[in-house]
Amino acid sequence: MLNELSEEERLLYNSCDILDKKTELKKQYKMLFVREFRITKRIENLTQKNKEMTVETITKHDNLDGTGTSTHATNTINLIQKLDDSLSRIQEQKRKCIDSLHKIETDDRRLEIELIRLEREAAKDGASENDNITDNSFIEALENSVESTWDDYDEQEETENE
Repeated sequence: MLNELSEEERLLYNSCDILDKKTELKKQYKMLFVREFRITKRIENLTQKNKEMTVETITKHDNLDGTGTSTHATNTINLIQKLDDSLSRIQEQKRKCIDSLHKIETDDRRLEIELIRLEREAAKDGASENDNITDNSFIEALENSVESTWDDYDEQEETENE
């Protein structure tokens, strides 16, 4: 397959890196946006000219009498309809891009929620195991505080009595 590409196409092929799907979809959407703009401008230009026929090609050729030209023109309405069809296809591609981006974001949110749920369940399981262990550190701290307060009181009484 790569053998069929020109040198320029091979360079382009090799320089193209696929990033994450979300980034690639955003790039595709931006390009579709530009294409939509171009086609819309062409339709506007054709509409503003208000001509029944539009010249598509002019070809120079040699004939028996010398050099001649031939002109190929198309009905402007037909050309506008073709551009409008192209515009509709591009807009459909943009819609699909947006749907895909939305699906990725929704899946990311679901994953985050699932992770939070699992972390909470793990924390509950850990908490229920720790609930069976009696934590006496607060009571011990209070007892030590009370003893030290009584010791201070006893020392104070001794100094007053002397």
